[in-house]
Amino acid sequence: MKINHKVLLPFIGVLLLSLCFFSFPKGEIVLAVNKTHTPFLNRFFAGVSSIGNTMSIFLFIAIVLRYKLKFLYFFVMAFLIESTIVILCKHLFFDGLPRPYLLFEAKGILTQINFVEGVRVNKRDSFPSGHTAYAFVIATFFALKIKKMLPAIGLCLFAMLVGISRMYLVQHFFMDVFAGAVVGISSAYIAIVLIKNSRKRTWYNMKIRFTPTHKNWFTLITFPDN
Repeated sequence: MKINHKVLLPFIGVLLLSLCFFSFPKGEIVLAVNKTHTPFLNRFFAGVSSIGNTMSIFLFIAIVLRYKLKFLYFFVMAFLIESTIVILCKHLFFDGLPRPYLLFEAKGILTQINFVEGVRVNKRDSFPSGHTAYAFVIATFFALKIKKMLPAIGLCLFAMLVGISRMYLVQHFFMDVFAGAVVGISSAYIAIVLIKNSRKRTWYNMKIRFTPTHKNWFTLITFPDN
């Protein structure tokens, strides 16, 4: 499995450019993003954020099943690495870390916050942003699979919107979102490197062809290596 490192440039660029935001006091970026609220943005960011919900993994698996089995293996491994890191951070290393709601409540400025109707605001287990990590692991996976710069930029922008949505909805601090992006990108890259350096398996170049009208509702077809 060849790795086109150039498609990672948009993701690395976003991380590097984002470093300047660490100069702002904690919560200031969340307040700034949240103040841009409009009825349209409320619906837009609520929808974008829902894409970062891990339940959407079934949709992405359905897409990945169209590829060779090595890419399904890559996808599942990347997802498991990302999920393990996020769970360990949220519930072991940084268990109970307060989210923006509690900070703004302590400062007495909750009345200045624009909450989106129908969106439940969580109060703890802030670090890192699981939605952002999930969005970036998905985006990085498809960028490494497609191996073209333009789609990689589009995928990176999609993941960025998920991260922004988490601040807009007052669910995470910028630090949480940044860490989620790092976790997502790193998980996908670690997965593809592990697969590239592992022993090649006979089923890597097979595809699943579903034939629900036949007795055997799916068959495995071997394709040339690429």
